[in-house]
Amino acid sequence: GQVFSKLPLAISYYYEGRILSNEQWHGSAPYEVESNIKSPSIYGIPIYIKFSAKNKYTLSYSIPGSPKFEKEYSLIQKAEIPEADLNIKLKDPNNVENNDGILNQNSYYFILNNPDNIVSTYAAELTISFLSQEAKTLQITIQDRNPEKAHDLVNAIVEEYKTYGVAKKAESANSVLEFIDKQLKVVY
Repeated sequence: GQVFSKLPLAISYYYEGRILSNEQWHGSAPYEVESNIKSPSIYGIPIYIKFSAKNKYTLSYSIPGSPKFEKEYSLIQKAEIPEADLNIKLKDPNNVENNDGILNQNSYYFILNNPDNIVSTYAAELTISFLSQEAKTLQITIQDRNPEKAHDLVNAIVEEYKTYGVAKKAESANSVLEFIDKQLKVVY
């Protein structure tokens, strides 16, 4: 769980192409979302965002069993939807200044991920195996459509493993020192 909490996995950003949707990883989306969840029913629901003017955008989404939600907001205000409060920040407002701007032509959406499901989602895509027991070499692989995200996930696991190894060595060294101290007390 610690590995995944260090990565930006709470919100997934997507660009919808003609055939496939592509995830935009770690800052590659032209906007950022901060969220305060009011209802878990919003988790996993694509929330479409359409930038219409320099300081305006429209959010739309559909939760099964509920009517479609669609509303226009200003970038300077918090977007209050029934299930969450959202703060949308545009990285480069110049991209929407005129109707030819890239943000007016492309279809973007984001998904608020359930924090309780993040570990199980990525653990299912993860494989860790020993390549060599003697050399203490591990192979870590992850299946993901986004190679940058897969790279970051594997690197975060490696760093956590290194940190764990250092902590275990320190714990072992402390145990040895405690044992020696106890033995010295017995002798003296």
